[in-house]
Amino acid sequence: DSDARAQDGSHAFAHLWDNGKSAKDGLNEILKVRRIAITKFSENNIREGEPYSNLEDLLVLLFFMHRYQAEATVKLIGGMDYNYAKKGDGQLIVEDLDSSIQQNALLSILASISAQNLTIPRKILKLLPPRAYGYPKTRESFGGKTGVSFDPFSAASTATELVINLLLNPKRLNRIVIQNSLDQSKLSIDKVFDQLIKHTFHKKYSDSYLNEIQNQINVVVLIHILRLSTHKDAFSKTKYEAVIALKNIEDLSKKIKNKNNNFDQYLHIIKDFNKNPEIYQKSVSPKIPDGSPIGHFSCQ
Repeated sequence: DSDARAQDGSHAFAHLWDNGKSAKDGLNEILKVRRIAITKFSENNIREGEPYSNLEDLLVLLFFMHRYQAEATVKLIGGMDYNYAKKGDGQLIVEDLDSSIQQNALLSILASISAQNLTIPRKILKLLPPRAYGYPKTRESFGGKTGVSFDPFSAASTATELVINLLLNPKRLNRIVIQNSLDQSKLSIDKVFDQLIKHTFHKKYSDSYLNEIQNQINVVVLIHILRLSTHKDAFSKTKYEAVIALKNIEDLSKKIKNKNNNFDQYLHIIKDFNKNPEIYQKSVSPKIPDGSPIGHFSCQ
């Protein structure tokens, strides 16, 4: 159970709340279901006479419905299969996962933080007024930084931070360094960073709303790479590869900053972190709403 709960968990099959033949397949499937459900989301999801603001309590369930499947999938990256084997019992002792399994899991994880997946449609935003009197926010509500109005940017940022916290866990990346040193056909840490940057900072959209959601995603990714570059638990190799990733982001930002003001922002964040790293140690985003399945008396 402890191996299934750990943020830096690595067992390919030790998960609490996952679905599908494999964690990766389950994530791909739940992202499809989630996309369809959000597309169909409307005022018909509440009863006649019910406040429109109650739609927010239903949307939060859809928006974060992939969270536990993402937690399961990320364990495949730098992951292992192992048993608490005893001499003579014939069980598998321990082995690293194949590179193809880890690579496919990485692609699924990156898809979960795409702007397309984390953008709440405009038509839904028009249905989400401030909370009605007598229907306050709870610990299971969306967090935000816009007062009483609904904040779609923080929703995207929170969903991104959930995944990036898991993906860029220093112990996970340290395992990737070890696995690749033992077998260079295995996923490498530089490839993780290359694909992460490709699926975030290299994305640009003609829709300004979608583009700003991408910016929210990029800021979360950038700050987590900055933290990793100085993290006390990271191998020197892990920190070095984080520094190389930051250099790549800097080079890209300098190249296209005049075409996209967001890249000026990334350069400022990097510069500011180097001066004041302590102010970037707290969570970038509002806390993700509570939602882990909780036992019921009927289960006892």
